[in-house]
Parts: sequence; C-alpha cells; structure tokens
Amino acid sequence: TTDASAVDFTVRDIIPAAVSGTVCDADGLALGGVAVTVDGPGGPQTVVTLSDGSYLVDSVPVGDHVVTVTAPDGYTALTPPLTFTVPPDSQTPVTDQDFVLQAAPEVSLSGAVTASGTAVPGALVTATGPGGATLQTLTALDGGYSFGDLAPGAWSVTVDPPAGHVVLGAGTREETVGGTDVFSRVVYGTRT
Repeated sequence: TTDASAVDFTVRDIIPAAVSGTVCDADGLALGGVAVTVDGPGGPQTVVTLSDGSYLVDSVPVGDHVVTVTAPDGYTALTPPLTFTVPPDSQTPVTDQDFVLQAAPEVSLSGAVTASGTAVPGALVTATGPGGATLQTLTALDGGYSFGDLAPGAWSVTVDPPAGHVVLGAGTREETVGGTDVFSRVVYGTRT
C-alpha cells in the first residue's frame, strides 16, 4: 500500500477587489500610522498605513468608491480625495491610490507689553483659542511674549500687567490666525 497525504491549498476570489497605495510626505518619505478610508457600497473601510507608508484594503465590492486620508496632527493633505470604480466581474486590483501630505506650517502669535516705549517684563499674557485651549506666559526682559504651534482659528489674548501698571485700552484682544499665518503681533501699552 502507498501512504498518501493530502496537500491542501486555500485561495480567495479576486472579487471583491483589493485597493492599495502609499502615503508619504512632500519629500517622498513614507508615513506610517496614517488612517486611509475607502468609502462606497458596503460602507467605509478604514486601515492604517504600515511603517513603509503602504496600505491595503483587501475586500472592496463592485461600485464607485472614494479614498480619503486623515492627515495626522501637524500635517495637511496635498492630494485631494481619489475616486475609482470596481466594475462587475473585475479581477484587477486597484493600485496607486497614493497620497502626499505636507507638514503644516507652525502658526505663532507674539507681541510685546510696553509702558511709554519701555519694555514691561513679568506681565502675564493669556491666549485662549479654539476648543478652549489656554496658554499662559510671562513677558521677557524685553517685554516680548510668544505662543508657538497654535491651532488656526480665533484666539483671545489678555494681558495682566505686573504691580504698578495698568493697561491702556482694552486688556483683551481678539486675533485670528490662519493655517498659513506664521506671525501675528499684538502689542499692549501700559502706564504706571
């Protein structure tokens, strides 16, 4: 007698189609950990890119689809949402659904507190922004202050001068910083 062993294989149908691509920065460096969503018939499917920037959505049904990337904090998407169609009876994977992200510019807000043109060190400056984010700092020896890496949007800046000084005019000012603003200056005058 002959001893026979079964040699089994498992395969899958190509339909639904696989969709793949990469996510990189503007310099071509791979970005891992970025969420990519394919939305269409059957609802959205979200995956996260691997360390080499690649992603694969392995089971996309027939129909029209949109691929989007969720830019992580500190980045903006340069590539708009992508569209593709998986035709009936297709056995061809959808490839090259690639995205490029760009590091978002740092948005800062800075200014000075002076009394008759002379620097006022030690004034407490508070900035309150989108979502209630609150930052505080004391003015430096030159009367200057700065808040860096701010979220774009409306910011309320308030100064509380040190003892012996009062604010001339409004003690709170509204300042809007945008995604491309890199410098806004708010100057307060005080008197003794």
